[in-house]
Amino acid sequence: MNAMNDLGASIPEPDGETVSPATAVGNPLGTVPSWLATLVAGLVAGSIAWGLGESRLVRVEARKVPMVTMGQKHEGTTPATEQAAVIATASRNAAAFGALLGLAMGVAGGVVRRRSESGMRAALSGAVLGGVAGGLATFLAVNLHARAVSSFEDDLIPSLVMHGAIATAIGAAAGLAFGLGAGAGEQRGRRNRTLIGGAVGGLLGAIAFQILGGLLFPIDGTTDPVPATAIARFVSPILVAASTAIGVIVGYGRR
Repeated sequence: MNAMNDLGASIPEPDGETVSPATAVGNPLGTVPSWLATLVAGLVAGSIAWGLGESRLVRVEARKVPMVTMGQKHEGTTPATEQAAVIATASRNAAAFGALLGLAMGVAGGVVRRRSESGMRAALSGAVLGGVAGGLATFLAVNLHARAVSSFEDDLIPSLVMHGAIATAIGAAAGLAFGLGAGAGEQRGRRNRTLIGGAVGGLLGAIAFQILGGLLFPIDGTTDPVPATAIARFVSPILVAASTAIGVIVGYGRR
């Protein structure tokens, strides 16, 4: 007679045969479709977030103010209004990314558990948590970065701290959403592992982007709050989303 694990897969009863770790109860790493679904969900969320980030819904133009140059009155941007636009754009972008990734990971958790209701509840929770975490972390991190970056000879370190903090916050929210969707909310240890897995995954994704960005896009402003080119802005959420997805599924599968 066969038992059923939490993924709905049939597991032979111990009758002299050894059950491999890949098919152990509660380990979604043994079910490739669930692993792929989680990764794909993250990549889709990252792609949609990039698309929104390129639109006027997210991007904020620097406000023009009255100016006088060589006796001529005109309107133009100032360093203050340009910085305000960068902070607003980065915060909106991260809020959208965090909300989408939290939603996607909540749904993915429901897929792993094979319960649509828990997945939808987790998706809604993840969207709220991810949006708030991404927006708030970005607002604080970009402001601190603007104040501190001038005191460093190399802008890589402050950029790593800024992007790492943002990605960690978004990844943690996504990991929590995945855990809730997969039923880990009833198991504190597993819920904590998905949260930590998402946070670590997000951080590693941000570090990977800073390293690869410096090599592949050396003049694209990858150390800035908002990269200067569309391709760099695309790669950033994709790396963070993929790394976060891997982190949460590994965290969920660990004993």
